[in-house]
Amino acid sequence: MPTIGHDAKQPRMSAPFDPKTKAAKMFAEFGRGESVSKVLDEIQKAHESREYYVLSLWREVRNALEAKQTDGNHQSATAS
Repeated sequence: MPTIGHDAKQPRMSAPFDPKTKAAKMFAEFGRGESVSKVLDEIQKAHESREYYVLSLWREVRNALEAKQTDGNHQSATAS
């Protein structure tokens, strides 16, 4: 998986980048709350630096995390 960071000398993201895979890895490593917080920070940084492609990818990661939460709530509700 590519690394994502803020080194002014290098691009922040390299291909291929799969937002759903990144979201799943972040969710497994940090849990939902911290993952969303980290993603929101990256969205803000990309917006401020006008890296619109990176911004769109981070938004997809956020959407995947939100979908993961929705799926989890739906499964819990149907299991009851």
